[in-house]
Order: sequence, then C-alpha cells, then structure tokens
Amino acid sequence: MPTCPRCALVALALVAAAFTGCDSSNPGRDLDVVDGVYVLEALAFDPETPSLPTADIGEQLDADGTRLEIFGADAEAQMRVRYLDGRGTSRIELTVGATRGRATFEGETQDDVDKLDALFLPADFVLTYDAELANQLTGTFTRTGVDLEAFDPDLYRGQRNNRGTVTVTFRRL
Repeated sequence: MPTCPRCALVALALVAAAFTGCDSSNPGRDLDVVDGVYVLEALAFDPETPSLPTADIGEQLDADGTRLEIFGADAEAQMRVRYLDGRGTSRIELTVGATRGRATFEGETQDDVDKLDALFLPADFVLTYDAELANQLTGTFTRTGVDLEAFDPDLYRGQRNNRGTVTVTFRRL
C-alpha cells in the first residue's frame, strides 16, 4: 500500500474504477448490433441415421410470419412462430446476450423451452453473426432424443429418439 496520502487515494480510485466496469449480469456489449427484426430463412434437422431424410422444419412454418425480434436495450428477444398447418402462432420469450459475433438465447420459462423443443431448438443456444452488420444469424446444434415421429408420423414412423444436427438461419429485415 502506498505511504503518501495522494498515492493511496489514486490507488483506491483505480481499484474502484476497475471493479465498476465489471458487471456479471451484463448481457454483452454488442446488443445494439443485433437489435432488430429477423425472419426465418432455414430450420432443419439432419438425423445421423443415413436412411432417414432431413426434417425441414421450416417447411411447416410461414417464413414471413416466423420472426425473431431482439430488443437490445432490454436484453430480451421474442420469437413468433406461425405454423402453416392451422396451429396458429406461437410466441417464445427469450433472454439474449451478444458479444464478439455470438448472440446467446435462452427460453425464459418452461413453456418457452417446450416450444423451442418442438422446433428442435435447444433451451439455450448461440447464433453467430458478422460483428459489424449482423444481417444474418446462424447456428448449428447437435441434438439428441429428437422425436421425428411427432414431426411427421408417416415419414418417421417409430423414430422417437434420434440424434442429429439442427441448422437455423434468420435474416434481418
């Protein structure tokens, strides 16, 4: 510890300044970069079993009506999913953080997590983006225990526990 009073004050000021910048609840410095509305471009599950075709989840959704809206100032996001089969629209509330080209999303409630699971998306996931423009958000995830029969009972009869890769792409409007 410095012996002169001014040096001690400077040292204390530096320590205070160092800890003032640390906020463990900070959702990320780049939320303003990803803030906005995105429309779904692609969502698919590719099973590891070679004999099973890729499940194009996006085909069951209204691409223009399925949107991801990120509210950067609030560190929140909302995914609105519009189904083509008459199920209507579903709303999924998410918390979001963004930094260094990675936007992290997490379902806020169990209901939100269940809705993500119905889309083969994990409860929390990361989408990558160009650090300057963020015109596209993309992600690839390995999933296990996927019930393909629930997605398409005719095509995937008996396929209730599958492992594979989910790919998703959203484009900024």
